[in-house]
Amino acid sequence: MINDELLGTVAGLVKEQGASEQLVSALRVRWPNLRFTYCSDDDMPPRLSPALAGEGFNLYLIANGDHCLALTKDPAVAIGVVVAEVMADE
Repeated sequence: MINDELLGTVAGLVKEQGASEQLVSALRVRWPNLRFTYCSDDDMPPRLSPALAGEGFNLYLIANGDHCLALTKDPAVAIGVVVAEVMADE
């Protein structure tokens, strides 16, 4: 389960350090029982709104699935977070 406090802590770290593979590696060490992944926000399904939006990043929730990575809007079934970097328009 991902609660608001944990999501806020992750968002604070992303805001401080920036969205990156290195940050996601650090999140995995800090919370070894949760799943974390990094991608571009362009790779996320447009129909799904983020669980938390910040400047330069969005956070999405990973669902508890048996095989493939799945996303959810329900924090009660979430087992991790996708850190999706929002690229500035050029």
